[in-house]
Amino acid sequence: MALPIVIAPNRILTRPCRRVEKRELGEIRHLFEQMRETMQDIGVGLAAPQVGKGIRFFIAMNPETEEVRGYINPQITAVSSETHVAREGCLSIPGWVADVERHLAIILKYQDLDFQEHEQRFDGFMARVLQHEFDHLNGVLLFERAVNGMIPEEDEPEEVGEEGELSPAAERRRKRRERLGAMQAQLHPGEPTQPAGPVPGPEPQSGA
Repeated sequence: MALPIVIAPNRILTRPCRRVEKRELGEIRHLFEQMRETMQDIGVGLAAPQVGKGIRFFIAMNPETEEVRGYINPQITAVSSETHVAREGCLSIPGWVADVERHLAIILKYQDLDFQEHEQRFDGFMARVLQHEFDHLNGVLLFERAVNGMIPEEDEPEEVGEEGELSPAAERRRKRRERLGAMQAQLHPGEPTQPAGPVPGPEPQSGA
């Protein structure tokens, strides 16, 4: 069963998550199936706090193979010195995107759904997805990484193929807008389905 996606601002999205214990593995496997269904066709990554669970767990899809994996208690143990700026969206901040600088390669230590430990290198797009989801586990949201502020998603050009079909990324955005709009309409009848403005950043510290 698909789960409701938590939309910013919500406190659970800004709190660091706790570690998962081995005794919770049965619950995590069930959560994995629910999160995979929730993410289907609308994204390539989803973190537990985005569905209301404050635990160190996320899922991510390899866009080349479309395989979805679960990552328990992930740690980034090394990063490349080379970085790249690219545009990202977030299911918890619908209607907005941002240009974000990320490391081109990372080494991720994590446990799988059998609680077996792995340490693996990821490059390019997968490295970016995993860094985005890892941020969620530490309470860091997209607007905190944006290099030029948040950008309305309607300003994002739609990539179209030679035969007029939408690119996979553009198709995910279309389905995401539809699903999140329907979800918000169901939870809050009569309210607009898109935020009126970008999610505000953290309040400045006194003396900063």
